[in-house]
Amino acid sequence: AARIHVTASVVVLLLSLEVYRVGAEASTTLNFETDCGAIADKSSMAVAWENGKLLNQTLSTLKKGETLYIPAKVFHLMGGVFASGLESNTIHIDGTLVFGKANINWPRKPNG
Repeated sequence: AARIHVTASVVVLLLSLEVYRVGAEASTTLNFETDCGAIADKSSMAVAWENGKLLNQTLSTLKKGETLYIPAKVFHLMGGVFASGLESNTIHIDGTLVFGKANINWPRKPNG
């Protein structure tokens, strides 16, 4: 089972980064903005918390073979991103994920 845990103060993932797991054959693509409800291009603390929560929820519900697509926009998130139990999933990032600088506020456990 794959695990993702971000601990850096600021992590920025830029344009066209694609992370593939061996054997990934996505049958469904979930758009982080339009399907999951993430808010793009806004940097308030409230938006960062909401987007972080949505990313954790989405990662926890991905089914085998599904793809999470981050469109070419900027998404501010609060850290504390956790993922486990992923199987043959793809995270396709065309946009930018900016994690909050105040990592003292980051959740430290998967349930927030």
